[in-house]
Amino acid sequence: HSSFIGRASTRNKGRISRYLANKCSIASRIDCFSEVNTNIFGEKLREQVEERLEFYDKGIAPRKNLD
Repeated sequence: HSSFIGRASTRNKGRISRYLANKCSIASRIDCFSEVNTNIFGEKLREQVEERLEFYDKGIAPRKNLD
């Protein structure tokens, strides 16, 4: 069980599950094809999941990737 899904409301558990699965997929691709081992991408993806969870909970819009 993921702590992200556990923190989501019942209404938003499916939404955050799909979002988290997408971010995990991106992280695994980066890990597989990256020449240099780094955790920067994982930290940024985790921040995006945190912001999305906050958006579902409180309505605070997450940052864009350009920001």
